[in-house]
Amino acid sequence: GELLSPCRCSGSVRCTHEPCLIKWISERGSWSCELCYYKYQVIAISTKNPLQWQAISLTVIEKVQIAAAVLGSLFLIASISWLVWSSLSPSAKWQRQDLLFQICYAMYGFMDLVCIALIVHEGPSVFRIFHRWQAVNQQWKVLNYDKLKDTEDPQKGGSTLRSLALPLSNRAG
Repeated sequence: GELLSPCRCSGSVRCTHEPCLIKWISERGSWSCELCYYKYQVIAISTKNPLQWQAISLTVIEKVQIAAAVLGSLFLIASISWLVWSSLSPSAKWQRQDLLFQICYAMYGFMDLVCIALIVHEGPSVFRIFHRWQAVNQQWKVLNYDKLKDTEDPQKGGSTLRSLALPLSNRAG
């Protein structure tokens, strides 16, 4: 297959096959070279046919994060629906006046706050997982490195500390 030079690297690591690089990017979850830290220039061509969609490998922690966010969202939707119905429905008037139901309202309100906190906490991780899945299930075109378009070329005075701002792995919670 055709080789491309997607980053600042030189020598034997300069060239790679585009399909190999795209697979590496999707598994690693980072769009930057791990040697020179150059962010690859890529273009999303299209989304794959749903029959060609692939699953991504998930760690146990990632599975727990997804489950927590989904279950928290489902509980929150059900709880808010019940709270709204029971506070507005004429047929639930007796519930609003019952002390036991007032205690339930308070407990559900507290649990709703816990669920919101859970979703806010786990949301960014689930979002990163979704982006990894999306990267695997899109068709990408990686462009060759173009020194003229390199806004962070170290020889032009740009930043060489890109590695400090980039996560080495998106698998950690």
